[in-house]
Amino acid sequence: PGMAIVEQFPVDELTELQNKRVCHIFSQLIGDLIPQDINNTLLYDVKNKNVADPLKVRKSITNLAQPFHTDGGWLTKTARVIGLFCISNAVHGGGSEMTSLVKAYEELRRLYPQEAAILRKP
Repeated sequence: PGMAIVEQFPVDELTELQNKRVCHIFSQLIGDLIPQDINNTLLYDVKNKNVADPLKVRKSITNLAQPFHTDGGWLTKTARVIGLFCISNAVHGGGSEMTSLVKAYEELRRLYPQEAAILRKP
């Protein structure tokens, strides 16, 4: 597990469509794209769309904070890589946090070996 940050990409010099194409190309270079919803959407915008009832839609189209979660819980194979391509910074918010379940388990095993062993039982 790890993270890479590519900075200073000239997003301001490209149109929104060009930036989306660049994001798609970057994504394909890193790995296979996995559908994000039941419509097989591979890449989508994360932006506040000012929906009428933000509690009844995905938080990624609202300005609400989102707790830690697992994307694609319905998929048979988890993603190896997660990518975020920022075309324009949010005035407020926009922070992202990621963690590795593997790293969390390793830490649990280091600090609480007996409890971690329970997780490996059928």
